[in-house]
Amino acid sequence: MKMRWDDEFVYIATEMSANDWPITADFTKRNEPIYQKDSDIEVFLDADGSNTNYKELEVNARNTVWNLLLNRPYSSAGAEHSGRVAKPGEAMYWDVKGQKTAAKMYGSIGKTQPDGKWTAEMKLSHKDSLDRTGGVAPAVGKTWRINFSRVEKKGAVNWVWSPQMIWTPKEGKYVGQVNMHAPDAWGYIVFAEAGEAAVSAQDWVDPNWNVKAAAHQLFYAEKLASTPGGGGKLLSPADLEQKNWVSAALFKGLDAEVTQKSDGKWTARIQDSNGCVSTIQQDNLHAIHCASKLFGMRTVHFMCGLGFFTLLATFFGYLAHRHKAKLSGSSD
Repeated sequence: MKMRWDDEFVYIATEMSANDWPITADFTKRNEPIYQKDSDIEVFLDADGSNTNYKELEVNARNTVWNLLLNRPYSSAGAEHSGRVAKPGEAMYWDVKGQKTAAKMYGSIGKTQPDGKWTAEMKLSHKDSLDRTGGVAPAVGKTWRINFSRVEKKGAVNWVWSPQMIWTPKEGKYVGQVNMHAPDAWGYIVFAEAGEAAVSAQDWVDPNWNVKAAAHQLFYAEKLASTPGGGGKLLSPADLEQKNWVSAALFKGLDAEVTQKSDGKWTARIQDSNGCVSTIQQDNLHAIHCASKLFGMRTVHFMCGLGFFTLLATFFGYLAHRHKAKLSGSSD
């Protein structure tokens, strides 16, 4: 897989090999659930790190595409918004406007071949990626959350680019899950200038990892605490720490609180010593506010975003270099 970017698009090129099973591609109509039957490559993108209004693209070897927007993860009562479930003008409708894709099969679809493979190229418009988000367009040093999944054999075989390691309170640790709809587990794309020195993906670490990860640990822990099996009520961060439902090591040096309104809705707030405040709500909406000093005075910048496990052997940052010339040759 390779990635590039410019002022209008992110470009992705992928190659998928298969020498002991056939590449399948039965779906031919736009916005059909490709993963249910076909070999496919999937892209998941959260441009503002809020866990909301993130985008998913699926492509098969016939260049059939399915684009959808998820207002929240399915596990947080989210729902698909796409041309598959609604018509233009309806509340659940969403589709891309500037996207281009292309696919090429080497060999025959549906037949096992010792050197079988197929490729897919995607040209993702920033306008589509940023639609209905608080995100900003790519710039050198900026990041988006991203992940990739390759599905084969109707889901029996599934590879992911950044392993879906999700905080699991009952076990008190991150556990791998077959669940792409957990944006807090995705990797990062770090935008860099072509031809200029940039930190390597192995060395890059989200500078606000602690407060972001703590917010998501609280989200999963309070979700458990609110169930009958977890006691049926919210718990304080100290109580959650006592139960080992959040990491005591992660929360060391952080100020954390959970407040609940009369309607039952709640917000968790975590602040670090640098003035960064990460918040998350019961519906999984995440945001981060970081303060900086200007002429000796503290100012606040708003960012939506989230971090994840910084053991970079497991969680990846991808350096996408700016391509200054427009690419051509892609097709609808």
